[in-house]
Amino acid sequence: MRCKNGSIKHVLINSTVYWEDGKFKHTRCYTIDITEKKEAERKLFESQSYYEQLLHGLPVAVYTCDATGKIHLYNDAAQKLWGRNGT
Repeated sequence: MRCKNGSIKHVLINSTVYWEDGKFKHTRCYTIDITEKKEAERKLFESQSYYEQLLHGLPVAVYTCDATGKIHLYNDAAQKLWGRNGT
């Protein structure tokens, strides 16, 4: 949404309809400013992208796993070390 001052805001719009005797009477729209949430999501995406690019660019084998030992992310050097093709 473009504001009067020219700035751009991300908004979530919801509406409700009021019916009376089966006939439409009016609707109410609720607008919530979610600009901060969208900015946080963008920063998180950029951070994750940077992390993955860094990991995949390293010449040494690196992988990440959870507390149960399940591997979630690994780089090309780790694939070569394990003799796997990633599929």
